[in-house]
Amino acid sequence: KMKLRLTNLNNYNSNNKFIPKPNKDPIYKIKVTVSAKEAASGRLYVTYLVSGAGWTPMYDLRSKASNNTINLTYKAQVYQNTGIKWDNINLSLSTNNPYANKTKPELYPWYLNYATNYYNTRNDAPSKSGNLSYTKKSRALKPQAVTESYEVASEDNEKDIAAMTASEFTQVIEQLISIEYAIDLPYTIESTNEKYMVLVDSKTLETKYKYYSVPKMDLSCYLVAQITNLGDLNLIPGNATIFHDGAYLGVTYLNPSIMSDTMNLSLGKDKKLQVKRTLLKNESKE
Repeated sequence: KMKLRLTNLNNYNSNNKFIPKPNKDPIYKIKVTVSAKEAASGRLYVTYLVSGAGWTPMYDLRSKASNNTINLTYKAQVYQNTGIKWDNINLSLSTNNPYANKTKPELYPWYLNYATNYYNTRNDAPSKSGNLSYTKKSRALKPQAVTESYEVASEDNEKDIAAMTASEFTQVIEQLISIEYAIDLPYTIESTNEKYMVLVDSKTLETKYKYYSVPKMDLSCYLVAQITNLGDLNLIPGNATIFHDGAYLGVTYLNPSIMSDTMNLSLGKDKKLQVKRTLLKNESKE
């Protein structure tokens, strides 16, 4: 069938060089094999994985020194290039990467051996030499490069939406090795690979503020926010935009895998405070 379509296209182009042939929409086909003990009627729901869809996490951190809290806004940039327009669908964002390597690594030993002494026989004079060497017997697995992308599932389900915050429609489903965010809001996403902003969740975090200074390197005082109980947030690595008392401070990178339960977030210099470094005179002798 493909060869026949190609032949017809070549014939059309040879006869109509100046008239472009209208493009037809692609034909999508799914073949399903069903086995049943007896004849029955019903409806079949099909889910499938496509490589042209995913999402990227983003965060907003808004701090207020007056009430010792930080508001964390969890966002996602969703994109898709599947060739099909997603019209009023409910998104389900999963932290599972279906393309990541699922095979556990194996560590093989290296064996170090002494080389046997050998003789170089020559016609004029025999010579003797011994070398110490080692032999490696290993089968090291090469690491595979994994692109950070996450699965996006969707289903058609239109509902009437009341005037509420978008984060109130997100349900967090904790699975064994991944987290899934089911968003009960309809979204329309074009198949253009353009990134659409989706609000996932919003949390208010208890925060302690302190001043930090290293006079040997900088005489300024930095305001640091200590955020606790990060393990309960189920965060994944991503960029975070920082705001303090309504002012934009910059962008940082959150990586929960290398953080402890407390995150120290530097909010910048406090112009009202400055330290002075004085060298203490100590007695010394040889």
